[in-house]
Amino acid sequence: MTITPLPPIHALPPGFIIADRYEVIAPLGKGGQGVVYSVVDHNLQQQSALKILTGTDPSTVWREASLLTRLSGKYLLPVRNADLAWGLPFVVTEIAQHGTTFDKIIANVGVPTERAVQWVIHASRGDSRMHDHGLVHNDLKPENLFLNSHGDALLGDLGYASELTPTGHAPLTGGTPATMSPEVAR
Repeated sequence: MTITPLPPIHALPPGFIIADRYEVIAPLGKGGQGVVYSVVDHNLQQQSALKILTGTDPSTVWREASLLTRLSGKYLLPVRNADLAWGLPFVVTEIAQHGTTFDKIIANVGVPTERAVQWVIHASRGDSRMHDHGLVHNDLKPENLFLNSHGDALLGDLGYASELTPTGHAPLTGGTPATMSPEVAR
């Protein structure tokens, strides 16, 4: 029996099968928490986004998945599954066919004011839902606001999310330096 070596996680080729179920279509992006691929779920016959979490404790996948499923709501990116492959955790979400709010920002121009206000309202409602469940996102930025077919911004990527303490505080965690709060940056 010949075992095919695992390609680098950040360079899985189209057609590669993850967890005997998810066929890689193309890479969607990568960041500090891992790499995201567009995949076809052969069990459910649907296209999804699969995020392989690298450099993190495998329990993170269950935490992120349980947070997302617990938080399901209109302005939150729906999670479909979570599991391990090659000892690495992954989370499967609805694919944002329409990109992120970041993708719509025109350099040195921005976006129309009405659109920006709409996205801020959506992000605030998603974030408020998180706060109602005792969670803080910790990485609100245009790249983590995914657009659906109606132009709604859905808050996703909870890799830096933290739970509020009983006193209502959140541990100071990471995030994206350019968009993190001053107290975390300090």
